[in-house]
Amino acid sequence: NMYNPNLMGKSDPYLLMEAQSQTLEFGGKTARTKTINGGGKTPDWKGEVLKMKLVDHAELKIVCWDDDVGSDDKIGEVILSLRDIYEMSVTQRRIWDEQKVKKEEAVVKDGHGDDVKVGKWFKLERKNGKEAGEILLEFNTNLIMGGNRNAGAKQMDYPQGRPGIEPFCIFELKERYAWEKLKGEDGHEYFYNEFSGETSWEKPSNYFDLAAEREAKEKVRQDLIEHGEMEKLLALEGATLEDGIDFDELGKQPIVFRKEPVDTWEDLLDEPQKLANMKRGRLMVIVHSAKKVKGKDKNLQCYAIVRLAGAKKGKFKVKTKTTPQIKNGNPKFNDHVCLFDIRDMEKLIDLIFKNGDKSLMCTVEIYDDNYLKDVCIGKTVFDLKDVLMRPATPMRTDFPLDGLSEGGSVNLTVNFFACFNGMCRISLVEARNLVNPDRVGNPDVYCYLTMKGGKKKQTFRTPTMNDSSLDPSFDRQMFVFWMDEEAFFNGLKVDIYDDDVGRDDLIGSVVIDLFQYAAVATTNVEPPKERIYPLRKGGDLVACVEFFTCVNLQVTLLEGKNLKNPNFMGKTFDPYVYITGESVCGKNGGSIKLRGKTHNDGNANPNWNGEELYCLLCDHKELKVSVFDDDVGKDDLIGQTTINLTDVYKDGTLTKWYEIKSKNGKKVHGEIKVGMTVKTSRGVSRAVTSKIGYPAFWDRRGRFLTDADDKKKYDPTPEDDWEEMIVQPYTIQGYGVRGKQYDR
Repeated sequence: NMYNPNLMGKSDPYLLMEAQSQTLEFGGKTARTKTINGGGKTPDWKGEVLKMKLVDHAELKIVCWDDDVGSDDKIGEVILSLRDIYEMSVTQRRIWDEQKVKKEEAVVKDGHGDDVKVGKWFKLERKNGKEAGEILLEFNTNLIMGGNRNAGAKQMDYPQGRPGIEPFCIFELKERYAWEKLKGEDGHEYFYNEFSGETSWEKPSNYFDLAAEREAKEKVRQDLIEHGEMEKLLALEGATLEDGIDFDELGKQPIVFRKEPVDTWEDLLDEPQKLANMKRGRLMVIVHSAKKVKGKDKNLQCYAIVRLAGAKKGKFKVKTKTTPQIKNGNPKFNDHVCLFDIRDMEKLIDLIFKNGDKSLMCTVEIYDDNYLKDVCIGKTVFDLKDVLMRPATPMRTDFPLDGLSEGGSVNLTVNFFACFNGMCRISLVEARNLVNPDRVGNPDVYCYLTMKGGKKKQTFRTPTMNDSSLDPSFDRQMFVFWMDEEAFFNGLKVDIYDDDVGRDDLIGSVVIDLFQYAAVATTNVEPPKERIYPLRKGGDLVACVEFFTCVNLQVTLLEGKNLKNPNFMGKTFDPYVYITGESVCGKNGGSIKLRGKTHNDGNANPNWNGEELYCLLCDHKELKVSVFDDDVGKDDLIGQTTINLTDVYKDGTLTKWYEIKSKNGKKVHGEIKVGMTVKTSRGVSRAVTSKIGYPAFWDRRGRFLTDADDKKKYDPTPEDDWEEMIVQPYTIQGYGVRGKQYDR
């Protein structure tokens, strides 16, 4: 019953299937059937097989087109969750195989098997939402495994990381549904798994009895029909697994950094020390509970005060909420999080010495909340030096409280997140359940992104989506910010506005804390993941945020030889080296400009005596090195060359002679000897840098292109020189794509 878009004659339908990669690395996959000429309302593709290799794809879009001479007309489309398809291809496999057997029997008996349909019917919709007919599809899922047959597949969940969907392992599902109960020649029953090849005389623990499942479902179905509860029947037949949520609890940002805390000081000291001295960052102290705490009253209500450097007021003093009344002396503080920004180092050091300490001390006091006067009933003081020297290494342990006769303690988690120079990239996916500021119609949505750093404020604005919806899709628009240490304390602000004629209405906003993303990037190699960020004023933002840390580059200027004299008159000239490099952040940061000292009268063979210049690298792939003659007016160009940083990143250090050429690149104007050394930033794990490779920004991604309007476009095809840095597909845990059916 397919819809006919033509005014006259029958349509010529064909199907086009599309699946978009969530990380954009694997690109969009498409597959097209043959055209059924004159197929009209009942086209028959006669079991044509379409194959697609899917890794991190979350949806399958199926569009039925009418093949015309000019532009093809759309008949209808349907968007299916690949999670449901994966599950269906396994759970319905045996049923569909039985249908195929019946179809073959019908062909032998009646000469045709038109009455037996294999697969499931899916309804197509037109642009206006009306039905456009149905298509019959059958799905099959095969796991691609190399070497060991379990490699990758047994640890792989599908779909990967889509918020609002509970992923599952296809391998385990296939293994469960492949068990069959058979009879041997001696009449004894045994169990055989076609998928894994295992045989068992006893009933396997993961055995799925398909016949018993059918009987149970049919019994429930008949009961619902007898009692006239058709709504429950439809819900039963269309039921799927409940969705999972990616954040810890409503109203909070998603948990990004997950690492099992050490539970003693000895275990903390066993962790490698990443810093030699204190660094700017954010200290997190979580107050969990206390033991054997007693006040003057039988019913104790208490609270905790956490101080840095003995601060009596200000940002270095945080008070928790008061606990409910307790009688057992073991109050719980509901994991109250105390955050301290170590931002102004000079101010903090002055406070430490003013308090008479030689190191940064943390004080936790437990107070009995009384009507007249609160009384301190327990106190602990500990040195934070070992915590600060090991950023992103959480420690949870019991700290003994002084002043308690029975040896009370308070349970704390202490963790330090350090600041780093680098780049932040955010991919906007969609918004959900926005609050409509307009009384009539849908809002005209756009996003405004802001990041304030030490030197400047970086902003981006997405195009306005006129009359969009309260669940707009941002099509994974990608924005890149250059970050200095100061930017971490301000966070990344995302505002969603309604574009109006006068003043634009704020629909929702969120400030994304970037400290945890830096902790992930500097301690562990974690693929990008889409997360849900609750918005102020209501609704959610779905986005993927990543941080890429910089490395330190040391450039050593050594000497030059046979440099060409740029002057028409005079035999002497004064050479110096000028180095530039560009980042995708452009004017917002990341640009490199280094100038060496001038060797007066250096002439054709200057010696710069190993002068060292320093800069930060993140997404840089090459540096432009120019040699100038230092003149009173405009400096003359002697020659220039471009140094590819691939070997520097790979080996860590490189010293060699480079030919410098004229501006047009046709003539050689001498040589210069330059040394380059790459070192990781303080606090960055060496194991991480060896795994991700540099420049990390291009790893697993592709590259950015810039058009004439300086607008960044994304090219998912990596350059040949960087192919060795592409991570294998089974290590990628991507993020999601637009899918309204997921918002249950």
